[in-house]
Amino acid sequence: MRWSICSWIDGDDGIVADPAPVQLVNDLAHFISALHSIDLSDVPGPPSIGGRGVALQTRDEITRTSIAAAAHLIDAASLSDAWDDALSAEPMAGEGSWIHGDIASGNLLFTAGRLTAVIDFAMCGVGDPACDLLVAWELFGPSERDQFRQLLDVDEAVWRRARGWALSTAALSLPYYEHTNQFMADQSRHKIANVLSDF
Repeated sequence: MRWSICSWIDGDDGIVADPAPVQLVNDLAHFISALHSIDLSDVPGPPSIGGRGVALQTRDEITRTSIAAAAHLIDAASLSDAWDDALSAEPMAGEGSWIHGDIASGNLLFTAGRLTAVIDFAMCGVGDPACDLLVAWELFGPSERDQFRQLLDVDEAVWRRARGWALSTAALSLPYYEHTNQFMADQSRHKIANVLSDF
């Protein structure tokens, strides 16, 4: 696998930091807007992005398999309905935008309550910008999610696909980490609960 040596960046990641929600909404929306607005004219062909930012339909089989595998832990029927809703959203038009691909609490660094860095660009590439918005169901409550969406100015189709990304990644992680990583399993349950609360 490719690897790199990077300069150290001080800060606490989002797992242990306790940033003010309103400030985090603004800081994270600002970062994502800037990333998604980067010009694509010099992109040397489609980068490999580890399956992130692709059409949700390509994740249908593995997502449904994961929902079934986690049926003893979640409301599988409701989650399947939510997944159907995401799949029925209008697909991305055009080539997409630069995406980080893995924006999550563990990849955000904070100093004095402010977002100071976004790390782990291993999945960076060009794809559906909805993928980067899945963090809204991990970090934010309903009112913060609404503000986040307003700041990013995304339409209903993008938002539904973003919710689908949150659902899919959580559904895959939950049965995988159920017995091996309590934090990841709990985080997946949390995201799933937030997804279902939107319906």
